[in-house]
Amino acid sequence: GGNTEFRGVLGTGIFRIFDMTVALTGLSERDAIKEGYDVVTCDNRKLSKTEYMGGKIIIIKGIADRKTGRLLGAQIVGEDGVDKRIDVFATAITFGAKVEDLIHLDLAYSPPYSITKDPVMYTGMILESKMKK
Repeated sequence: GGNTEFRGVLGTGIFRIFDMTVALTGLSERDAIKEGYDVVTCDNRKLSKTEYMGGKIIIIKGIADRKTGRLLGAQIVGEDGVDKRIDVFATAITFGAKVEDLIHLDLAYSPPYSITKDPVMYTGMILESKMKK
């Protein structure tokens, strides 16, 4: 052993309902408002991978704090690629990422696995744009 500090958990979860996967991490919009954040949200609908490779629409809700730009939470629903994206969001939140950081991620791209700009990156772009309004 050593003296490792427990930093808490985000409450990341994932489950399947028939053909759909539902995942979440961090704060919900409601919880973020209760905690006193100036909440900005987005609903992002993108293909999980290129259409000709069988890509399916995934829906991502991103939750962020307007004052700090920090990513607070994410929720995803879809048939494909939900698991890997929620893990990216959980990692980003754990390390205190801002929505701008999502835009600059260097995520793996190949048509069987993703689109050229991953839906995680688009979520960052949409949130950043909404924060400027």
